[in-house]
Amino acid sequence: MNKLYIKEGYYDNGSLLFQEYFLDQEMTIRHNDDGPAYIEFYENGNKKEEFYYLNGNYHNDQGPALIRYWVNGDIKAQTYWLQDSWLNVNSLEELKRYIKINNIS
Repeated sequence: MNKLYIKEGYYDNGSLLFQEYFLDQEMTIRHNDDGPAYIEFYENGNKKEEFYYLNGNYHNDQGPALIRYWVNGDIKAQTYWLQDSWLNVNSLEELKRYIKINNIS
């Protein structure tokens, strides 16, 4: 597990606007081994979007790497990425199949 640097922003009312995780102290390389490296929130506290990064690249081998939500919390859109490459898959099952067929570890 790498040491991560965290940056947060807030709405005027004090609620959390975003949270970012970085690999470097200069906060230029988004990264998180254990979850999204960027999370943005609606003012009501619900998640607006989540982006998964590994070493500065869109990457999630456990599900979608980009997830956008409606204000009520329902998923609006999601896309799958591995090592900064967009994948034409639409579900976790398809992602797992892609990883297995292409011998990606």
